[in-house]
Amino acid sequence: MQIQSLPTAAGYIHEVCGELLTLLPQKAIYWAAKKILIISDLHLGKATHFRKHGLPVPSEVANYNFLDLDALMLATQPKEVILLGDLFHSKINSEWEAFRQWRCQHEGIAFHLVMGNHDILKKQTYHDCQLTMHAHTYQILPFVFSHEPLNDATLGYNLAGHIHPSVKVMGKGRQSIKLSCFHFTPLGAVLPAFGNFTGTCIIKPEKTDDVFLILENSVVKM
Repeated sequence: MQIQSLPTAAGYIHEVCGELLTLLPQKAIYWAAKKILIISDLHLGKATHFRKHGLPVPSEVANYNFLDLDALMLATQPKEVILLGDLFHSKINSEWEAFRQWRCQHEGIAFHLVMGNHDILKKQTYHDCQLTMHAHTYQILPFVFSHEPLNDATLGYNLAGHIHPSVKVMGKGRQSIKLSCFHFTPLGAVLPAFGNFTGTCIIKPEKTDDVFLILENSVVKM
């Protein structure tokens, strides 16, 4: 395959292990050859959780994730969705019922959840939402999907989440901005957090890495 990384109207196409992955500004990856949508770290329920504990989080925040999900599903029309962990932030609250109703609107699509450290609900709760659960990894060669990045490269090229990667971009003078990003190394990649109410962790990429910055409506290579 001669295609290298290149920008498109719908994102940025990046070749990994002979496969073309579209890095989307909605903070997800679309594997077009398999019609698979890959999303990490939604942290649904976090806004409601914070409001219950007295923090003044606007109620509209909880709706943004579902609006973003709807737009993404409409744009990609996937046959399968792989969730790389931390689907729900904490104990069950009203946002889970909103997710259950949203999931019912996509019954013809297979959903796989690779369990993350925040996925602490009862197993039956996930099964009731027609989620196929994977305790540690889910493999579709040449990729292996996990929540936390793996150290074992023998399983396949690792696509993971958990870290919420971002980079600090310097502007004129002392101005700077922190941007979420996709971080690709020779052994694996980390996706940005999809959830709109999550923090980020600034990474320090090596020279051999590829970093793709997420702008408002596009993805650009750093």
